[in-house]
Amino acid sequence: MDEHTQASSRDERPHAGDALREDDIPIGEPLAEPLVDAGGALLLAAGAILPDTAARSFLFTHFSPHRARASDAAPHLAKPDTEPSDTDDATASQSLRAEDLDITVGTRLGMRPQLGMGRAMHPGRLIGMAPNRMLFATLPVVGRDLLPVNPGEQVEIVALSGQAVVWFVCTVEAVCRAPFDYLVFSAPGVIRQLRTRRQIRVRSHLAVRYGVDLTGSHFEGLGLGHDLSVQGMSLAAASVLGRPGERLCVSFGLHMGDADTALQAVAVIRNVYADPANPDLTMHGLEFDPLDPAQQLALKACVLDLQHEALHRGAV
Repeated sequence: MDEHTQASSRDERPHAGDALREDDIPIGEPLAEPLVDAGGALLLAAGAILPDTAARSFLFTHFSPHRARASDAAPHLAKPDTEPSDTDDATASQSLRAEDLDITVGTRLGMRPQLGMGRAMHPGRLIGMAPNRMLFATLPVVGRDLLPVNPGEQVEIVALSGQAVVWFVCTVEAVCRAPFDYLVFSAPGVIRQLRTRRQIRVRSHLAVRYGVDLTGSHFEGLGLGHDLSVQGMSLAAASVLGRPGERLCVSFGLHMGDADTALQAVAVIRNVYADPANPDLTMHGLEFDPLDPAQQLALKACVLDLQHEALHRGAV
């Protein structure tokens, strides 16, 4: 990460409190509080259970667990690296005109004001388009409150629709409260189409619980998540977890808006191979089964947010 990205990430994460020792973390009991790394990135959410001493040792070998210290800011996805994990799949930008913007009513949107509110995207939906290209969208909820925006502010928007991901900037023309809460945007100004050859992947360093119980009632161990995408991830573990075609349940920390989510998914093992960076670990290429709409939107928005940061740095 460059200095700008590091500063942005620190500003949006909770401060790390005291460093923990292995004996500070219980085995077989729900965590009473979330665990973060030394930089404040979320490792394990409150309520997560480490099943045995091997999982706890793995946690301390590959991470630096700290207590989370109270902060006004919310944690981001655990320790992301916003560079593309594979330059062949990296995002490229293509300038578009407003009339080329191919989105439809009902499209899921990620929105964030250009000033303040950190770098997280907040979910909403496109509910209308005027002939002059003005847009109408639901007003996102941040925590228990509505997204604080005012007429005249500029908002970055990502249209989360299939493989054609579009990023653009609009000015808030009006904030309407009746018959429900919605926003009126100007016609998009700067528009970029973000394209991928297959899927966007970002390097990650995630504490991932895994288990063969596909209901998620019991997790058997802890692994290290790399190369996160909306379709899957690479999971490094201390042993072979299964053969290609078999399934695992995985759970890891994810942040969307002002709420932390322990994303839980069933994933099929697509390949198994030695971890070239660590011969003591085995890498598993995982493909997620279909996620529920809320989890899919949260995961996609976070991946796109990190990818857009890399694109922005390349443009300046």
